[in-house]
Amino acid sequence: MHWLVAEQNQAFAWDDSERGNFKEEFFPPMEIPTIAHIPWVKKPCRIPLAIYEEVYKMIKQKIDVGVYEPLNSSYRSR
Repeated sequence: MHWLVAEQNQAFAWDDSERGNFKEEFFPPMEIPTIAHIPWVKKPCRIPLAIYEEVYKMIKQKIDVGVYEPLNSSYRSR
């Protein structure tokens, strides 16, 4: 296992800043068909104040490196 990881080191994303995408020429984007419907409504869960700062930093880091993107759908929270 050690040899395999050492040989293929560039294939792994060790943190979010190294994350990438597959080339579209080999893996074209998929279109997922959906059925028109009325979205369900669920209140967003609250983050406990004791861990709020830690969670905020984690989410901000994911947004900064492009893992999380802005969303404009019926299922978004506020």
